[in-house]
Amino acid sequence: MSLIIIELENMEFHACHGCYPLEQVVGNRFLVDVKIEADLSKAAASDNVADTINYLNVFETVREQMDIPSHILEHVARRIADAIHLRFPQAGKVSVKVSKMAPPLGEKSKSFCNPCGIRVYALFSGGCVDKLLIRLSEGSFTILVQFVIL
Repeated sequence: MSLIIIELENMEFHACHGCYPLEQVVGNRFLVDVKIEADLSKAAASDNVADTINYLNVFETVREQMDIPSHILEHVARRIADAIHLRFPQAGKVSVKVSKMAPPLGEKSKSFCNPCGIRVYALFSGGCVDKLLIRLSEGSFTILVQFVIL
């Protein structure tokens, strides 16, 4: 067995995710990171792209999910991970990070929020949520929500 980690970082998309009407019309800028752990020993031995998880296909899978409007980022992250598992059955653990780069948090919030945004981290193993973190931070200011689905 050859555990390989594939990471695609800072994929940028314009999408209409958000619970406010303006976000659903105008949209926002999002960054998405995906980390896939998989047994790709066949690909490591064969040097054949058909035996691995193709990065372009991962990007296309993420783009397809980002094009579907959602009210909350937790739903977006879950859809991305589910779509990766569906398209790439050899994928084991999938981590997804979705960052909204300019969330509507009010005038006072703009100074500490840009450009860090709101990040939703979702770790999926075998199609089940292991942990979901929502983190908004700047310096010592951090909001952390964590839950586990068994």
